[in-house]
Amino acid sequence: MKFADGEDKVLLFDPNKAEHVVITYPTKEGEPENKPTNRIKFYLKAARSDGTISDNAEEVEWTTSETTGREVLRWLLKGFFLLDVSRKGSGKFDTKYTISPHL
Repeated sequence: MKFADGEDKVLLFDPNKAEHVVITYPTKEGEPENKPTNRIKFYLKAARSDGTISDNAEEVEWTTSETTGREVLRWLLKGFFLLDVSRKGSGKFDTKYTISPHL
């Protein structure tokens, strides 16, 4: 699952499928090797803007930072599995996700 800058999505998270992963991203030629990064992997389905799920919606993976992952987990632990997720920013250091329950 990928997000573009300014994109909003409604996502149905599977609360039983979240895991901590360590990823080492590939480097560009001539750059020093990247260090392993802690991430959170979620399994989810994309929903329509009204919150309904298509019968043929496929489960996909979304791997995100620990900061964003903690925010998602906060809502999942409160029983909210259908979440609005918005991305602002396009770079490695200026991207911020806003997570809220879909009401």
